[in-house]
Amino acid sequence: MYYTCVATIIAKNGQMPDFLRKAELEILPLYRDLPGFAGYSVTKTSDISAIALSLWQTREQAEQSIVTSEKLISKGASSPIERIENQIGVTPFFDFSGLLEASASGTTVVGRKM
Repeated sequence: MYYTCVATIIAKNGQMPDFLRKAELEILPLYRDLPGFAGYSVTKTSDISAIALSLWQTREQAEQSIVTSEKLISKGASSPIERIENQIGVTPFFDFSGLLEASASGTTVVGRKM
């Protein structure tokens, strides 16, 4: 069974591009190095909001991902984040077609079923 961490992000006005860049170039590489990492995706839902999904093998690993990302994107004057809300839930199934491709920092990886 996997666990998904769902983060609802509200960026400061005009800072969404900065958050998206930070998510791809800084958070994703950190997550890849953490035990239990299975996947990460960010969906921009408006000019100031996004939803980030990360998939982990255990609840503890999902909880650690929150600690790791909060250290990187701390709230403050220099942070692009105004507000972030994290939730963790059990993921009873997860599947995607072989057509799905993942891309980060110019590298494309063809997705595969779990």
